[in-house]
Amino acid sequence: MDKQIKIGDLVISLAGRDKGATLLVTQINGDRATVIDGRVHKITKPKFKNPKHLKKLNAVSLTSIAVEINGGKPVGNERLAKQIKAVKNK
Repeated sequence: MDKQIKIGDLVISLAGRDKGATLLVTQINGDRATVIDGRVHKITKPKFKNPKHLKKLNAVSLTSIAVEINGGKPVGNERLAKQIKAVKNK
């Protein structure tokens, strides 16, 4: 099974102030992943995390939202937060 974190994956933070938070990976640049959650870490002010401090949620991906964000399409923080909450509650 592929444990590599990719754009669009939902992950759980394993370290830092946001430990335990469910986040969406929007970009990966070398040794840093850009993550957002729509509440604390908004689309306009993402968090940069070391991928070693992230745990991928198996078979959960919001790739379509990540592509929209990276493409510059307007995606509201509320929409993102609702999507993450819906997936997390399943």
